[in-house]
Amino acid sequence: MNLSNDCLPQKIPAKYKFLLGSKWTSIEPFMGWKHFQVIEANYETKTAKALIQSVCNSSVNVWIEADSLKDKSKWQAGWKRIMSSKKAEM
Repeated sequence: MNLSNDCLPQKIPAKYKFLLGSKWTSIEPFMGWKHFQVIEANYETKTAKALIQSVCNSSVNVWIEADSLKDKSKWQAGWKRIMSSKKAEM
């Protein structure tokens, strides 16, 4: 039996094992929203990519570098309630 590479599942690197389905909160609104979930991941490129989808608007989908989610100045794991810096200054 001859299978093309398209039929074979992607090997998931250990550091991204929990990426798919993970939930994230953007510190500042990202594309107009703060709460996202990873709905797809691509590990075949040099840097892993994550397709994040807004929880409040499923038409908002964007591919980002998975490692960018580690930047605590931009993202927090889980869905959190965060005051924007503009509200905090008031």
